[in-house]
Amino acid sequence: MTGVTGATGASGATGARGNAGQVGATGVTGATGATGAPGIPGVQGVRGATGATGATGARGIAGQVGATGVTGATGATGAPGIPGVQGVRGATGATGATGARGIAGQAGATGVTGATGATGATGAMGVTGATGATGATGATGPNVATEGFSVFLPAFSTAASTQLTGWTVTSPFYSSAAFDEATGNYTIPESGRYSFEATINYSTTAAITASLGTGVNPVFVVRRTSPTVTDLVTGMFPLLNINVAFVLTLRTILGNGTVTLSGEFELAAGDVIGLFYEADGLTIPLQLGGSSSGSVWSVHRLT
Repeated sequence: MTGVTGATGASGATGARGNAGQVGATGVTGATGATGAPGIPGVQGVRGATGATGATGARGIAGQVGATGVTGATGATGAPGIPGVQGVRGATGATGATGARGIAGQAGATGVTGATGATGATGAMGVTGATGATGATGATGPNVATEGFSVFLPAFSTAASTQLTGWTVTSPFYSSAAFDEATGNYTIPESGRYSFEATINYSTTAAITASLGTGVNPVFVVRRTSPTVTDLVTGMFPLLNINVAFVLTLRTILGNGTVTLSGEFELAAGDVIGLFYEADGLTIPLQLGGSSSGSVWSVHRLT
C-alpha cells in the first residue's frame, strides 16, 4: 500500500551559490534486480497543502576585471655574427654556343655635317677653247621716238595747288609742236605708249612755325586733265616726322628737297597732260626750281 503523503515543508531561503564541486567518478551500475510481483493498490492519501515559496536571495556582486599587465621591455639586439670565409672560386665553365644573330636595329639619326674643309689650291688654267658660233641677234628693244619734249622751269613761286606753267626750251632743252610752254599742257598727238620723267627741286620761302596735321600730304602729280581727270604718277614731298615723348612732336616737310616722278602709260590721241602741285592743306610758300637748279620735265613716245 502507498503510504500517506506528508505535508510539504516550507521552502528555505536560497543560499549563496557555492563553488562547483568536482565531478565524481561514475559508479558501477548495479545489476538489475528481479521484478517483484505487483502489490495490492492502497487507498490514496489526502494531498497536503503546498507550502509558501521562500524569498529569492540577493545576487552576489560581480568581481572586478583585473588590470592588464605592463608590456615587458624589448631585449637588446645581439651582436652580428663573424662573416664566413669566402669560398674558393670555381673553375670557368666552357664557352656556350654562339646565339643566333639578332634583328638589325633602326638606323641612327644623321650626324651633324662636318666643317667645310679648306679650299684647295687653284689648278692651272686650261687651254682656251675654240670661239663659239655667233648667236642669233636678239629682238630690238624699245626706242624713243622723235616725238616728245624736254623742258626747263627756272623759277616758280606758289603757296597753293596749281599747274606748273612758264616752261622754257632754251638749248639744251627742246620742245614739241604738241606742247604749250606757257600753259604747261601737252596734247597727245598720236595714240601709243609714252614715257614721263620729272625732277622738281623746291625750297620753302618762310620759316616753318607749326607742325603739319596727319592729313596734310603735299605732292607733285603728272595728271591727265582731258577727256577725264586721271592722276598718272604721284611724288610725295620728303617729310620729317618726330615724336619724342614729353619733349617734341613735329611733322613737317624739309626746308628744301627734290621730288622725282617717272612712268610709262598707254595714252590716246587728244589726251591732255600736265604737271601739277597739290598742296593738300600745306600753306607754306614754296619756290619751285630756282635760277641755279630749276626743274625738268620730259615726255617721249615709245615705238
